[in-house]
Amino acid sequence: MNPDYSLIIHGGAGENIMLNTHVTGVIEFALQTALTLGSKVLQQGGTSLDAVQRSVEALEDCFIFNAGKGSVLNEKGKNEMEATIIDGSARRSGSVACVQRVKNPIKAARLIMEKTSHSLIVGDGAEEFLQGLEEMEKPVVPEYFLTDIRQKELMAKQSGSK
Repeated sequence: MNPDYSLIIHGGAGENIMLNTHVTGVIEFALQTALTLGSKVLQQGGTSLDAVQRSVEALEDCFIFNAGKGSVLNEKGKNEMEATIIDGSARRSGSVACVQRVKNPIKAARLIMEKTSHSLIVGDGAEEFLQGLEEMEKPVVPEYFLTDIRQKELMAKQSGSK
């Protein structure tokens, strides 16, 4: 039986980071996991926003994607992440930008949309503001986001090689 919904995700459109059969397999597994988790939310009667958030959280938790754990490093070697979630039927949105200690920026964006009168919060002030919301998880240490892949990319970029 076909479900009465469609859930579509993508894992980015950046450069091919050392693609080989093993890495491609990891990417495909991670994408399938994100789809499965989002689909499960819908199968259990959850909302489309719940499903989208769950799928994006799975991508943010995976080191391979340029989101959350696998975010590309800025020129100073730090992660600056952003996320936006939109509820088109209610004409509302929530966004965070330039956050560095928020484990799942999509979760923070949803809290901004649902629990505040803001549509966007940015940087250190955003992180302080989020900690005032009881639903927000504790911040993670910046080292949580560092991965070998992203550190090698940054070193290559800084040395002028690809």
